[in-house]
Amino acid sequence: MAAEYPVRLLCERLACAPTSYYYRSEGGDDTELRELIEQIALEFPCYGYRRITVELRRRGVVANHKRVLRMMREENLVVQVKRYVRTTVRLWPLGCRNG
Repeated sequence: MAAEYPVRLLCERLACAPTSYYYRSEGGDDTELRELIEQIALEFPCYGYRRITVELRRRGVVANHKRVLRMMREENLVVQVKRYVRTTVRLWPLGCRNG
């Protein structure tokens, strides 16, 4: 229909902006980045998304940390963080001081 009628008129009738007609998504294929992230995660199993993002930059791939985190979550590669638990040692195990 765009060949027969002007795009502006068609978009006006459909109540949408002409830019919507001309819009082309720039989203590319993420398979190469996913494979590289998986390779790094297997090589360094303790690396989280921040370290993997830095490693990607070292290898010449520029990727946003939020994008890396999203892909790691989708592929179940997120490392579980071990929290530090402070243990205490009782100086007087029986609860009383001698002396």
